[in-house]
Amino acid sequence: IMFCQAVPAMINTGIVFHLVSILGQKGLEHTVAALVLSTVAIVGFPVTFIAGYVLDRIKVHYVMAVVFLIEFISILILLYSSSLYMAYVFGILIGMLSGMMAVCNNVIWPNYFGRKHLGSIKGFSMTSMVLGSALGPLPFGFAFDMFGGYAKILMLMSIFPILAIIGAISSPAPVFKDE
Repeated sequence: IMFCQAVPAMINTGIVFHLVSILGQKGLEHTVAALVLSTVAIVGFPVTFIAGYVLDRIKVHYVMAVVFLIEFISILILLYSSSLYMAYVFGILIGMLSGMMAVCNNVIWPNYFGRKHLGSIKGFSMTSMVLGSALGPLPFGFAFDMFGGYAKILMLMSIFPILAIIGAISSPAPVFKDE
């Protein structure tokens, strides 16, 4: 579960910190990166409402698998496309991911661990997310310095959402006995 929390934080922060450069290598202006990030916020907000509705009907581990699938697709879009249109599609997908993840994060912990020690558990989870966010930009910068671009690191990072999809699907919430 912690892996499923740190993965999006690591990848998304790495991409966001290097988005101007990534899109610049694709021939897009730096203003496109700002517009893409604005798109993320604009899309993410209403998706939180939709995600709440969906999570009342679909088990959280399946929704998390979809979140990681969206992340995988967004990485592929960033890796293989260079059009303004696809940059916006990337922003829309990351916005969807952000909105869904914001709600999923609040549903996972009580569903998987109960409510008795929820503060401690969420504190540990937040620490893993912050650690993922802190470390995320480093491999992107290293890859740029070593290889002169981001293709190799994006390919490598695309493995993590696949692993997270497998982890999410194979982790149904436990059934608790009445306390």
